[in-house]
Amino acid sequence: MASFGGIPWSLRVGDPCHVAEITMVPAPPGGCEEVPATLSRPIEAHETVLVACQDAVAPRARELSSRSRTA
Repeated sequence: MASFGGIPWSLRVGDPCHVAEITMVPAPPGGCEEVPATLSRPIEAHETVLVACQDAVAPRARELSSRSRTA
């Protein structure tokens, strides 16, 4: 996306520490860590994002659901 101009330079993030600064994803620990921890961190980050998205759309989903029941 970035190479096609879909993401402005100011919003491009590649460093994990920068991601942690601008999002709710926890920062990676400094230094080395075990492989299972390295592999689980992206999974946990995706879960964090998915839960936040679900929480964000839940009010609208409830509104649409109630409309469809009354119509």
